[in-house]
Amino acid sequence: MAKATGVVQFVKSEVKQSNRTGKSFQVHSIKMDDEWYNCGFNDPGVFEGDNVEIIYDSGKYGRDVEKGNVTRISGPLSSGKANVPTGQTNAPAATVSKDNRQDSIHFQSSRKDAIAVAELAIKHDLLKLPTAQNKKLDAVLQFVDHMTNQYYNDVTELKTGTGAVVQEPLRAVGDDD
Repeated sequence: MAKATGVVQFVKSEVKQSNRTGKSFQVHSIKMDDEWYNCGFNDPGVFEGDNVEIIYDSGKYGRDVEKGNVTRISGPLSSGKANVPTGQTNAPAATVSKDNRQDSIHFQSSRKDAIAVAELAIKHDLLKLPTAQNKKLDAVLQFVDHMTNQYYNDVTELKTGTGAVVQEPLRAVGDDD
């Protein structure tokens, strides 16, 4: 087994269909440092921009990750103080601190706002989507993930005092006085 640490560039979830039974199933993979890691049927539970540690085996089709071998070191849902393993464990539920709860609220709000922006952009043809029907959802999800991280980071920067504070209201281009 090998270990890799880095920042998640992309999380991919794909619905496929079994050749044998015809049933649909979902497979997951992570792109980190321009390398793909196959998580198989197990959702890795990480997001674009998260700093993660992955334990993997080199398999027939590339780097294979077993369930529970993706650990978020830091990112939108983690304070960076402790590793948050994915997968199920029999450990008792941990208590959630006020900071973690607030970070979760900030992330949820950022996600909701990113979805609203995506809906508006699609409605007004402002988001260029691929022509292939099967790639449209991936493009929208990638846009929503990107905007979620941007909004979450804006809130974090304001909370820590490192972000810019707008002093006067913004005006739309073309607004007349």
